[in-house]
Amino acid sequence: MGVTSSETLFTLYLFAMLAISFYALGLMLASRVKVTTDKKLPVFIENDKLIFFIMACSLPLFAATIYSYVSSLKSVALFIALQLVSGDSMLSRSDMSNGFDGYHWFKLINQDVLIFMLLWSYAKTFSNSSFNYIFYILLLMATFSVILTTEKAPFIWLIASLFAVKVFIKNDRMPPLKSLLIFGSFSVLVMTAFYASFMNMGFDRLGDAFFSIFSRLFAGSIQPAYHYLDYFSVNNYLLGASFPNPGGLLPFNNFYLTQEIMDFVKPSNALLGIKGTMPTVFWGEAYANFGTLGVMFISFIIAFSLKCVDNYFDGRNLSSVGLALYVWIIFHF
Repeated sequence: MGVTSSETLFTLYLFAMLAISFYALGLMLASRVKVTTDKKLPVFIENDKLIFFIMACSLPLFAATIYSYVSSLKSVALFIALQLVSGDSMLSRSDMSNGFDGYHWFKLINQDVLIFMLLWSYAKTFSNSSFNYIFYILLLMATFSVILTTEKAPFIWLIASLFAVKVFIKNDRMPPLKSLLIFGSFSVLVMTAFYASFMNMGFDRLGDAFFSIFSRLFAGSIQPAYHYLDYFSVNNYLLGASFPNPGGLLPFNNFYLTQEIMDFVKPSNALLGIKGTMPTVFWGEAYANFGTLGVMFISFIIAFSLKCVDNYFDGRNLSSVGLALYVWIIFHF
């Protein structure tokens, strides 16, 4: 199912403009929110011995979680992509993520928490070289965790978050042009290698891999929004059913929106047992749940909330853990 309706494309453009407008409105209003603070006081108190102890104790937890997860898998997409073992990498990736019961717990511990600890340890290396060893161990663990399923973007976000920490410490939020060019070139090279290895393009088709990067960069998130509009032109809005429902505490059954859209667009994958996902820009889910009003309201609320958080951190002399949390929030949301 491709992009064929010019009417839906025009509607997509209108919703994108609507979301941007209300997002900008949220930013402008939130910028007026004053955060009372004493810039001389850090958000968190530094204690290198305690911090080192916390990080050292976290290493066995991350290692045990990775081992438990990998040992419970039938196959590992990364090993198949690298031709270390035989198998279907797409099916393996599906079984490792959407088809794996409890994957969200692995992702919480070995991606969200692990990456936060990685950023924290990296920030500490600038003031105490004793943290270098822990940083490199966490970096290896985090890299392995984010590329296990052969997803490409998480590794780039990982490197970008480390780059952001360095910029905040060394350049006070303004990265020099040279550093940006180096980071951009490195990202393109890594993504090209990932596409050649993980997407079965081969290194003899580096040109195709290179152009696939820019296709994904400029259309990878907005194109699925077209299918969201198409799907909900014939289906009812979800009214919040796709929102998180931890432990089933709330009185509704969770609707797996990204999986449903993927099955709608590529039903052949579902027949093969491949549980793929098709995420899109944030306002796509807002539209799926509440229609036009959802796009307006959610865009405004997200912008307003994130800007208030930014105001809070911006008004403080951040310690290492405060900086790590700030950067983690930036890249997580």
